[in-house]
Amino acid sequence: VTISGLSLPTAEVADAMVSKYRGIGRSIRDFAERHREGVASGRAPATFAVERAIEQVERWLSTPLAEDVLLTSTTEPPAGYDVEAWRGRLSDVIAADVRPALEVFRDVLRDEVAPVMRPDEQCGLSWLPDGEQTYARLLARDTTTTLSAAQIHQIGLDEVASLGEEYRTLAPEVVGTDDLPSIYRALREEVIPLYYQRDR
Repeated sequence: VTISGLSLPTAEVADAMVSKYRGIGRSIRDFAERHREGVASGRAPATFAVERAIEQVERWLSTPLAEDVLLTSTTEPPAGYDVEAWRGRLSDVIAADVRPALEVFRDVLRDEVAPVMRPDEQCGLSWLPDGEQTYARLLARDTTTTLSAAQIHQIGLDEVASLGEEYRTLAPEVVGTDDLPSIYRALREEVIPLYYQRDR
């Protein structure tokens, strides 16, 4: 988490950061609750996601409060503003709200989610109890298509196959072969590096 992209042009905006930091704590607790709800409905995340999240939270919590990323990544308030007192208020909120929320989140992941997390090879939607229906709803929402996931996947496979034939036609002039694995290797190791070197 960083907030370096936020500008603090006035004292009022800087002061408002204190309540925004309280909101970060609430959001983290809400996120933990969403995980509880997910587990209760059979929607556990994959192992890699749970383990990485626990690791990231542990690393954050092990950082001294004075070096917390929410303190060190902030933009400086305007000139004349009491920065020391402001950072003290932010630090108080981090200690009282954000870090306890992180501890709750870590504990939920470790104690409630990790025991039922899915194997990494079952991380897709299709492994959820209503995965196919969920996928269909997302497709309809995001693409407005009436095609099924299998039909869309086949379109992708057909397109990749078509590109392969195109590469076989064009590549001999460029890389000296129409063997597809050799073409891909040459693109990765020779053509693409040359392209980037040319642009420098």
